Amino acid sequence: GEVTVPIPAYFASQCVEPVDLVILFTKSVYSNDALMSIRPILSDKTWVLSLQNGIGHEEIIRRYVKPDHILIGTTNFPSDLTGYGEIRSHGSGTTTFMSIDGHVTIEVESIRDLLYKAGLNAQLSKDVFKAVWEKVAFNAALNTLTSITMLPQGYVGDTVEGHSLAHTVVDEVLSVASAKGIPVEVDHVHQ
Repeated sequence: GEVTVPIPAYFASQCVEPVDLVILFTKSVYSNDALMSIRPILSDKTWVLSLQNGIGHEEIIRRYVKPDHILIGTTNFPSDLTGYGEIRSHGSGTTTFMSIDGHVTIEVESIRDLLYKAGLNAQLSKDVFKAVWEKVAFNAALNTLTSITMLPQGYVGDTVEGHSLAHTVVDEVLSVASAKGIPVEVDHVHQ
């Protein structure tokens, strides 16, 4: 079906009141600029939830909010931007996150509940960095190969060479995660 959700949009300069939660969902290279632009609305009580692809976001976020107010996670809801303000979803997914210090507080549970009620199937996980690294490996294999070959993702597995190269990239990324002590599931990512 179709659902229309009216969402007010503002330029950062128009935002003046402190907020409780910021969801950082920009491309990584824009994280610092995005947070700098909303600095006036960040307070000691503001939580920042990064659902960005990749790793290392917490170092940038620490410049703007207290470490105990940083949430890191991942989401795997499939969607495509089909036009201005129009998104088509291809199914359901899960949003998994946790505070970077691993503590579950009433505030963290409240944020999870809010996202769950919004239909984002939010879950807290002590293994959030496992999910983040597994997604990094998946994206490194598919996004890199599709960018280089200029082919859609489905074509990567259509040749022995593409299939082999994707699995080699996954192995390399997950070996780094394992060396950092992150308990990634290699077989899961390969599947």
